[in-house]
Order: sequence, then C-alpha cells, then structure tokens
Amino acid sequence: MKVNKFAILCLVIYAAITIYFNYTHAMWFDEAHSWLIAKQLGFVAMLKYIKNEGHFFVWQVLLYPFAHVKFNLYPYAMKFLNWSFCMCAVIILWRKAPFNSWIKALITFSFPFLVCYSVLARCYSIGILLLFVLAALYENKLKYPKTYALLLVLCANTSIMALIGAAAFGVLFVVDIFKNKLSIKQYIITLLILLVGAAAVLLQVIKINYFSTIVENGHFYTSLMMFENTYINNNLLVNSILSLIFSIPILIYLFKDKASLFFFSFTYILMLILAFNFYGMNFWHAYFFFVYLIISLWINRAGNLLSGKFAHITLALISFLLIFNLPAKENYNETFKSNCKIIKSFIENDENLKNALILHNSGIMYEILPYRKKA
Repeated sequence: MKVNKFAILCLVIYAAITIYFNYTHAMWFDEAHSWLIAKQLGFVAMLKYIKNEGHFFVWQVLLYPFAHVKFNLYPYAMKFLNWSFCMCAVIILWRKAPFNSWIKALITFSFPFLVCYSVLARCYSIGILLLFVLAALYENKLKYPKTYALLLVLCANTSIMALIGAAAFGVLFVVDIFKNKLSIKQYIITLLILLVGAAAVLLQVIKINYFSTIVENGHFYTSLMMFENTYINNNLLVNSILSLIFSIPILIYLFKDKASLFFFSFTYILMLILAFNFYGMNFWHAYFFFVYLIISLWINRAGNLLSGKFAHITLALISFLLIFNLPAKENYNETFKSNCKIIKSFIENDENLKNALILHNSGIMYEILPYRKKA
C-alpha cells in the first residue's frame, strides 16, 4: 500500500482531538447506566434485564469483564473501548471507502465522528464499525458468506439504529445468496446464523416488563434538577432538515444502482417511522441518517462511484454542515458537568443522603452513582 500522508495526518489529528475530548468528557447518565448494569448484575441476570433497556446486549457483554475486575476501571475502560471502535471505523473509511481524500476528511471531522460517536461511550460506535466493515466487504460477501452472516448478526444486536442498516444489508445478502450458487452446507450454515441472530433480536425487542428495576426496595431521594439546552435542539433540527433536502440529488444519483437505492430508501424510511412513531430522535440517533447516506454511496456499483459531480458536492456540503454542531455540544457538556458537581457536593455533605440508596431517572444521579462506594 502506498503511504497516504494526508490520510495519516488526518488520522493522527483525529486521534489526538478525540482522546482529549474523551479525557474532558463527563459521563452521561445513559453511559454510566450501561456500566452499572454490567457491574451490578450477574451475566444471566444482565441478559434478562437488557430486555427492558431499548438497546441490545453486545455493548453490555463487552463491558461485563471490565466491570467485574478487582480494580475500578470506570469510566476509562468503557471510554477506551468506545473510542477504539470509532477509531477503527474511521480507519476503515479511509482504507476502503471509494471517496476522495477531501470527502473522507470532511466526514472524519464532522460532529458525528469527531465528537458524538467517538466520545459518548454507548452502543453506537461498535454498530458503526460493523456497518462500515459490512460495506467494505459488500462486493466480496459471497466469498465469505458465513463470516458476512456473523457480522450481520453482531451488528444487528448492537442497537436499534444499527439494526436498521444490518436488516438492509441482510435483505441484499439473502437476495444475492439465492441468485448465486452456494454449496448446500454453506446455504444451511449461513441461513442458520441469520435465523439465530434474528431470534436474538426478537427476544430483546419483545419486552416482558416495562417497569422492572435492578433494586426493588429502598428509599427514594429525588432531585428535580432538569435542564434543556434549546440551542442544540434547534441547531440539530435545522441541520437535519437541510441534510434531508441535500439528500434529494443523491437519491436521484442512486437510481443508477438498485442495491444502493434500496439501502438508502429502506434505512431512511425505517428511521423516519421509528422517529415519528416509536423511538424519538436524539442527536446521536439522528446522525445515523448521515451514516446511512455514506454507506448508500459507498456500496453504489453503477460505474465509478461519485462520478456525478452533483452527488460528490452534496456529500461534501452535508459533511461540512455537520462540523458546525461543535459549539452546541460543548455548551451542553459544560452545563451537565456543572450540575453534576453541585449535586455530588450536596449529597456528600448531607448526613441523610451521603449513605443513602439513590434511585433516580435523572442523568445527574447516574453520573454520580459509579463514583460512590455506597450507592
């Protein structure tokens, strides 16, 4: 491989910035909550409880061994794991995606990859890594059908957002399997892997008890210190609308290839249905529109990808637009850190609260709990 000096420079800068952001990042309640599940529950109990979480088991399973060692690795273990997955995803983008270097640089330094998925230690970065691996192997998937099926299953069991992309890849994979000749053994093993993966997803999607909790008894001390940063929400709304408008010329371009058009349409329609009917859309969910736009162009097989200048410029504009979410994220993060510090100090200095059991659905408490010996 020729050494791409520009790529190496971008990756080094990206690694330095994201490591710094991880160092200064105060863990959010949903990040800490995943660690608590892995730490407080046994393996079997953890898998049962995850059914009520709204996301799937792969992230908690990865956290489990780190949460059960003698040393307290919180939050560094989960930060490092998450950062590693996102870093690998960006490396695969540079190595395998059929975009020019400037497009890759704009994607790399956009808000979703520079600040969101590389820093927020949740289940999303491993899903994006697996989606990028699936995209990179897309042309050669029938050479390694069992491996590709296993990657699809792992991807589908990381998060609801990644499940949508894995399902789209899965449909294309099954269609190609039946169009091409495979041995009977390969057919059986491949389809069996896919069926087991689908069953695992269904077992986690079908919730038995919406109100189960880890601890059933205890005193409840609540603090209704809620805040909302309207700037980040408004900024996200405007950018999301503009991104969807900019996607129209890319949709026209994708008509050249049925597979990429199907992937784009399938993922966008399901994401919109999910947003308006079931799940809602926080910014870490909404940026999967951007991820699926990238993949739709990545797997396009109609000649030279991005030979159309309009699609080329459009993807660059969307990536450039997403860079301007940076100020909103920093403002939000500082507000959160300030509130955590105040409440943590208040609890530790109050005789009735410092040894109390705290069960709370607010982000502030999940931030504090993992640092307290008696919680």
